[in-house]
Amino acid sequence: MIKIPFTEDFNIKEYEKQISFISSAITGYKIQNRTLIVDFDDSCDADELEQMIKSSMQGFLEKEDTGSPEVLAENKRSRVYTSRERILNGKYIKSYGDGRIVLKDRAVWLFEYFDSVFRQFALELGAEEERYPVLLPVKAYADTGYLRNSPQYSMFCSEAIEDMEVLRQLRTVETRTEKDFLNPAYYALSPSACFSVYESYRGRTLPENCTITLCQNVFRNEGRFNWKDFGRLRDYHVREIVFIGSREYVTDSRNRIMDKTIEYMKQTGLAGTVESSADHFIIPQMQKFKMIQMKKKLKYEWRLPVGEMEEMAVASFNLHGFNFTRPFGISVNGTETVTGCVGFGLERMVLAFLSQFGMEESCWPEEVRKSGRNQKNDRR
Repeated sequence: MIKIPFTEDFNIKEYEKQISFISSAITGYKIQNRTLIVDFDDSCDADELEQMIKSSMQGFLEKEDTGSPEVLAENKRSRVYTSRERILNGKYIKSYGDGRIVLKDRAVWLFEYFDSVFRQFALELGAEEERYPVLLPVKAYADTGYLRNSPQYSMFCSEAIEDMEVLRQLRTVETRTEKDFLNPAYYALSPSACFSVYESYRGRTLPENCTITLCQNVFRNEGRFNWKDFGRLRDYHVREIVFIGSREYVTDSRNRIMDKTIEYMKQTGLAGTVESSADHFIIPQMQKFKMIQMKKKLKYEWRLPVGEMEEMAVASFNLHGFNFTRPFGISVNGTETVTGCVGFGLERMVLAFLSQFGMEESCWPEEVRKSGRNQKNDRR
């Protein structure tokens, strides 16, 4: 057991998201009296592990001061929140407890309803709708820079080796994941829906600014100790809106979607805020980019309360600059081109909505109930 005290100003809640990735030898942890207490197995040296933990905490502390977020909009509503236990064990949601959930009955049409709302946001901006495969080539994944910035989210796919003897052996392997039976991973499960767009548009010179929308499965390894967090999922859907063009076009398009989101939040009575934010980097050297994102207002989030002291980010509004157009060789009329994107997490929207409005359809906003009635009629 390793015990490491921390100061009152250390953001332990954010740091907890990193603990899974420090070492696979860590078997558990707890926070007690401003002390991080870590359990580990016999496969590692306790002194080395303690030093690794202290080093990561120090790097996190030194670069974590990002200042207060800019709140663009806030919709305050008095709520009696439905508990996560009731939602995850109720008639609409089934949770496996490992970052996977099943949507059933009313949760399915809530999912479809929210997707239709955000899809309409994109279409009103003139977006073209496209569909993409789930698998992303590892080469494209690397070109996004994501492996350098947030490698912890990575999930790779491998095929069985094309050899009859290997295939015979594989039939008797219970886990069917042993590396001796698998080829190297040439594909990944993308952690961000917009990556497939950049790969599709690689090397193209577009005649004009454009907006693309898609609904895509995304996958993230959030860490083995983090699945307890409400809404933390390893496999979920995003309604994505991608902007490619001049800096003015991309910024204006992102801001218009934020305005539509704020209007919708107030219209439906959802409690929440739209505020500036930053990505959750775990590499100590990357912490400085949180301050850059906050200072330049590159990222905003739509955050919805899911309890008296808890909230959930259900959407993000991002400006990328040249981060994707340069490595993928994308331009508009041969000029320098930037990108931005907006992503709405659909399962998270369902969970946050049920938290705020409860499990009874009669308590839901009329607009949502009307959508449900229309879906029922369409299926008859």
